[in-house]
Amino acid sequence: FYMIPHFNAIGGAITSCVTQTTLSIAFVLFCTRIIKLSVNFRWIGSLLLYLLFTITLAAGVVSFLHTNWLVQASVFMLLCFSGMFVFRFISIGSIKELANKR
Repeated sequence: FYMIPHFNAIGGAITSCVTQTTLSIAFVLFCTRIIKLSVNFRWIGSLLLYLLFTITLAAGVVSFLHTNWLVQASVFMLLCFSGMFVFRFISIGSIKELANKR
C-alpha cells in the first residue's frame, strides 16, 4: 500500500520482486519440510547465477544500447533466451527427442 503510490512503477517492481522472492522461499520450505522433497542445491545455484546474469545483462543493454526501448527489450529477450541454453535450462537434445516422438 505504500510503495506503489509513492514510487509508481519502480515501487510496483520492487513490491513484485519482494513478493516473488518470499513466495519462492516459502515454496522451497514447504516442499522440503512437508512433502519431504530433496533440495537440489546445484539447480538453485544455477537459477541464482542466471538471475545475476539477467540483472547484469539488463543493466548492460540499457546503458550500452541507446535506441528505442522496443529494440532494447528484443535484444534483452534474445540474450536471456540464449542464456537459458548456456545455463542448461533448455537442452537441444531434449528438444530433438520431443520432436522425434511425434
